[in-house]
Amino acid sequence: MILIGGVSVALVAIITVIRYEVLRLLSTVLPLLRTAGRAKLIIVILGAFAAHASEVALYAGAYYFLSRYFDAGTLGDSSPSISHAACTFLGRRSARLDIAMSCHTKFETASRR
Repeated sequence: MILIGGVSVALVAIITVIRYEVLRLLSTVLPLLRTAGRAKLIIVILGAFAAHASEVALYAGAYYFLSRYFDAGTLGDSSPSISHAACTFLGRRSARLDIAMSCHTKFETASRR
């Protein structure tokens, strides 16, 4: 739990630095550009989007690292049960929505017979 808290605090600090640096860079570069106001707005939007995408990738990497090497991120046993794996397969392969929605109930009914 302490590891997860430390990683969370570190992520918030890193994300804050990324966001600050992107906004600082945009505020210094935009006045130097000889473009129209709308083009500058597009540059700001693309810069904010790039910062946000890198932040999401950082969070995803941290979540993957914690779940892969420290078994964090689950509320119980990290290995899926057979019925869950079969339910996932049927949910992806089925064209009928009712099979995907009530997959767990159907597995319980089938196992009781």
